[in-house]
Amino acid sequence: MKCLLYCLFQTPQVTDLCTGLPVGVQGKKVLVASYHDLFAAYSFYSDDLHQQAHFANSENSQKKAAIRDVLVFSQIIERLYNQYTLIPIRFGCCLDNKQQLISYLSNYYQQYTKLLTSLDNLAEFSIKALLPSQLTNKIKSALLDQGVLQEEVLSGVNKQVAGAAYLQSRRSYYNETTNNAELNTFIESINDAFQGLYHQCQWEVKTQTGQQVLSIYYLVAKKVIKPFDIAFQQLLSKSSDCQKLLLSGPWPPYNFVTQPMS
Repeated sequence: MKCLLYCLFQTPQVTDLCTGLPVGVQGKKVLVASYHDLFAAYSFYSDDLHQQAHFANSENSQKKAAIRDVLVFSQIIERLYNQYTLIPIRFGCCLDNKQQLISYLSNYYQQYTKLLTSLDNLAEFSIKALLPSQLTNKIKSALLDQGVLQEEVLSGVNKQVAGAAYLQSRRSYYNETTNNAELNTFIESINDAFQGLYHQCQWEVKTQTGQQVLSIYYLVAKKVIKPFDIAFQQLLSKSSDCQKLLLSGPWPPYNFVTQPMS
């Protein structure tokens, strides 16, 4: 059975690291492997069980099972995050066995311990906003005029668009979005509300249910979580546009982890 990796953390404690945790994915107990003071939370994972479920269940049941696994996975990370500074791992990262996991910790020990130090006592917040149609239309028009974007690619209507054309169009859309002065001004107006309350910030625009959604991620010290939330409430009261913003968190810093298996 493979080792499904949940997260990495550092602690001088060597016993009872996972006491009180619920069972992990596929009902397996959550265990720890270590290299010096760097620990990995993992559970055994069977591809055979996954394949059996795939063939035995309807498509709807498969989706429900997948959602359940992700929720269980996230719950384990959340519980450990309440105890340790950690590096969350994306769902589905597996190693063949425990020895390979320990070797992995050994190979990347310096990188991971340095990253953990930089994340100590920090949390992630995210703010989501539907981009105004006039702004997304300007970006689309600019790309259509340049001849680098097909309307059906952006809308997702034509599922037969060649992969290379799709990727090029999405890349062009990303570049135009990144360089759009009006969008950057909108982002800055949000960031200004949190001056002095975050360490790092990054953002992205994605298409969700046919709408362009802006997500801004903030790396915030745990000691200013309450002031950050207060600043968000004050931002909401400023204008009708800001009332459409949605705040979530605090969470483990998923969007500020760029190491190999994150």
